[in-house]
Amino acid sequence: TEWKLVVKKILKILMVLLLLLHKILPTKGNLTLSDLDWLGEILENNYTMEVSIPVGNSTQTYTILNNPVISSYQNCTNLPGICTHLVNCILPDFTASLQEFLRYFCPITGNFVGVCCPFSHIHPSNTDS
Repeated sequence: TEWKLVVKKILKILMVLLLLLHKILPTKGNLTLSDLDWLGEILENNYTMEVSIPVGNSTQTYTILNNPVISSYQNCTNLPGICTHLVNCILPDFTASLQEFLRYFCPITGNFVGVCCPFSHIHPSNTDS
């Protein structure tokens, strides 16, 4: 019904506001890009960090940002969580398997590699900048 759509939109807006107001950043933990066993298989350009990711029946080129300015974007549609840049949320769940990573993959506007970061990995930033 119509009111459910309105509530859903309001919840999305509130989540974005919460992220902005509290500077919420997904935790990196101890994992880095070097922990992704499969990254070398899809890396096209080591300098620009461009990767080929299978999307449907083709592959598309995306870029991995090492120091993104904005950390979180839209809610995920495939899993519960927030879409964020890969470097901000490298999970043990997908370090060994590209197929498993693809379950978490979410494109970020500008053809950047995003990952659906579970809400349990999202914490307030400790910085006041």
